[in-house]
Order: sequence, then C-alpha cells, then structure tokens
Amino acid sequence: MAEGGNSERKRLLPLQKGAARLAFGAYEATGVEDLALVPYGVNYSNVWRFRSVAMYSFGEPLFLKDYLDAYREDPRKTVVQLTHDLERNMRREVVQIDGDEDEVWANPLLDIAREGEGETGALDRELARVRRINSMTSEEKEACQRALERYKKLLSEAGLRRFDPHGKADLLSGIGYLAGFLPFCLAWLLNAPPLLFTHWLIRKLVPSPVFFPSIRLTAGIFIWLGYFIALSALSAVALAKADFSALILPFILFPLLGYYSLPFFEGFANWLDAWRLHQMDAEKREEIGSAREELFFFLEEKK
Repeated sequence: MAEGGNSERKRLLPLQKGAARLAFGAYEATGVEDLALVPYGVNYSNVWRFRSVAMYSFGEPLFLKDYLDAYREDPRKTVVQLTHDLERNMRREVVQIDGDEDEVWANPLLDIAREGEGETGALDRELARVRRINSMTSEEKEACQRALERYKKLLSEAGLRRFDPHGKADLLSGIGYLAGFLPFCLAWLLNAPPLLFTHWLIRKLVPSPVFFPSIRLTAGIFIWLGYFIALSALSAVALAKADFSALILPFILFPLLGYYSLPFFEGFANWLDAWRLHQMDAEKREEIGSAREELFFFLEEKK
C-alpha cells in the first residue's frame, strides 16, 4: 500500500516514499525509462458492511522519464517530489472527509443520498457530495446533523429502514416472499454459525480494528469451509449410513441456500419498507419525504 498502512476512514493517509523508490529502483535495475505510476482509488461506501458499494477509479498517470534528469542530479529530492505528485493525483480519486468528527454523521448521510441510485457516475456523485460536506461552515454542519437526526427519527417511528416512494409492494411479490421464507430460515440457520463464530473470534484476537474486514474475510473462508465439510459428512452419515455418495445433496444445497438468502433478505426488507410506506397516511409520508429532501438540499454544491 502506498500509504504504508491501512485505514478504515474515508481519507488518504500521507503517502510513503516506497512507491517512488520502487519505480526508480526498477529503472536502475533494468534501464527501462518507459515506466508509469498510475493512481488507483478504491472507495467503499462502508468498509464494515458486507456487500457494501465499492467504487474504483484510475487517475492521471505519472511517467518516470519526466523525473529522470532531476533524479540523476538529486535522487533524494526527486523521490520526495514524485511521492508528492503521486499523492496529489491520488487525492482526486479518493473520497476524503476532512474532519474526524464529521465522519460520524457524514457516512449515514452519504448512505441515504446513495439510495436508489445506479452505479454509473457513482464515484463522481460521491466526490461532489464530500466536497460539499468539507466546505460546510460549522453552522451548516450543525443544521445538517439536526436534519439527519430528525429524518432518522421519522424513519424509526414509521418502522422503515429507508424511504423509497417508488418501491414495489404488490401482493404477488408478498406471496412469493412468504413462500420463500422457510428456505431462507433454513439457509440462515445453516450458514450463520461459522459467520457469527468468525466475527466473535476476530473481535477477541485481533487488536486493531483496522484489520478486521480483511482478516475476517480470510478467516471466514477457512472456517466456513471446515464447517461445510463437517456438516456435509454428518449429513452423509445421517442420510445414507455413511454412504458418501449422499454428500452430493448437501454439497449442492448448502452453498445454494447461502447465496439464495442474500438477495432474499435484501428484497424482502425492501418490499416490507415499500408495503409499510404505502400503508402510511399521505400526511406522514409527505413529512418523511420532505425531511429527506432537506438532506439533499444540504448536499447541493453552492455556486
């Protein structure tokens, strides 16, 4: 990592000199001048949330040959200059919330603004909104936080996770979700134990929260595989008296049920929100919608 470390915050840490030294080292080792350093931004909507949005962006490349004359005269100074230029180009590709205290309310605000939007142009919209957040005065930030708390309170009182006036709450979909609820429960019961155990284990053993997501993913894969093999073996014994040809059944159903549970849960939660919203009286629905529009007013870039 060019930053020399990892951070869960929406912020680019100061770049270390390693990337520049590697580039000049490659030139000294091979004599090849046609090398480029390409800034690459990876932005997550929420690094802690499973299946959160990831936004990728490539920035303007820096060509090593533009620095070689200066490097031959003063290698140390040129390494610093290249690192500085690389950091400048990377900042254009990274979502950066300047204030530590602002992340507490800015992240849920960005989540709300992102609801219902497509992937096209997602990073450009995110960067524009963060620029607006960073440019807010202290009075604007306080007013925005009050509006956010009011909107969240209205959602909570209505039993909603999100406000989507265009959500579908048709009866046929409801019957489909009702019919699929039992397989979902089975899928959750089968797949939840290794995931919950991994989460508990990482919290106990990993000292720094910075590494939770990556270690949890790696450890979770191996723990889930071990659990899967053990459960499949037990299923074979139970189903066919140790006839391991019966392993085919759990090997097919177990992963499929796990994958099935993800879109089912998200789809059912969205349908339930839409159903509750459509059952709500018009005055309350308008109040929640107005509170949401107020948040978007704060995110509009001032001209």
